[in-house]
Amino acid sequence: QSRADAVFGLTDLHGAAIQLLAMGFLGKKAEVYRNHIHQKADQEYHKRFFPHVAVHELEAWILADHDAISRHLNAPGVEEIANPEDVNLENPPSKRLDDIFFEHQMRPYSKGNDQSLLWKEVDVRKVYARCPHFAAFLNDLAKVVGLNGPFHV
Repeated sequence: QSRADAVFGLTDLHGAAIQLLAMGFLGKKAEVYRNHIHQKADQEYHKRFFPHVAVHELEAWILADHDAISRHLNAPGVEEIANPEDVNLENPPSKRLDDIFFEHQMRPYSKGNDQSLLWKEVDVRKVYARCPHFAAFLNDLAKVVGLNGPFHV
């Protein structure tokens, strides 16, 4: 019987907000939700299970590289978002991308098509530097494969 050395889970907060509100933890939402997911795993797997949370959606990590968005849209001057992981649920990252796409191409952002194309253009170093939850995710991956210290991309 084979056994995984590690299992990584990645979810976003967009769908978890209602549950977190009910739990009374919206303020520390990423940390609380990550711990909540971790506690759901059997005790036997706790040391090998690494749940991570994209705050608030994976698109926040795309927003960390406005140059990639500009290249994708062939539209110089896409505005940089100061703290991509601080984009909130009232105006989530995918909605921000939708607004950017309408502003520069008069069309909506497509989670299916545009997201996969944008990930090919995004500079992971920018995302790592600007998004602490993404950095934590990569650091855990590095630790599992035996790299020491912070993961440097």
